[in-house]
This record gives sequence, C-alpha cells and structure tokens, in this order.
Amino acid sequence: MVAHAACLLTQALLEYRDGELHPATKMLGGYLIASLYELRQYTAGYLPFDEVARHYGKLVLRERHDDVSDAALDELVSWPLDILAKFVRSQLH
Repeated sequence: MVAHAACLLTQALLEYRDGELHPATKMLGGYLIASLYELRQYTAGYLPFDEVARHYGKLVLRERHDDVSDAALDELVSWPLDILAKFVRSQLH
C-alpha cells in the first residue's frame, strides 16, 4: 500500500505540474492515507509500523522499478509516510 501511495503521489505531482490535479487522484490519495492510518492503528503494539511499511514499500517499488537508486526509493516511500505522520500528529491534539 505504501508503494501504491508513493506512485500516486508522483502522479499527483505530475498532474499538478501540468496545471490540474484530477479529483480522482486526490480522492484515491486520501483513501490510501486513510487506509495506511487504519493499518497503523491496527498494528499498534504489535510491530514497528513505519519500519515495516518502509521496508516492504521499498521492496515493491524495487520490483516495479529495478533501475531506481536506493536513495530514490527511500525518498519515494518517505512521501506517504510523512503525510501519514502529519495526520497522526493532528489526531493527537
């Protein structure tokens, strides 16, 4: 799911650059972040969510794009996880 969210964020950036973020892209992005939040809540206390999500997100992206550097993969999986972290912090207040 992290890999899918990373790819969708890349798509959203390209759409925004071209002048229009499509509503479907924005809606799917919200859905993916909400799904990650639910998964994070469900696994709380059982596993280190961010570490596991980062690891498996990179594995999936590596399967899709074997020519991308590890640094780029780290950056890509950081995007949705950073958004998720901001959302989690907003829920704590």
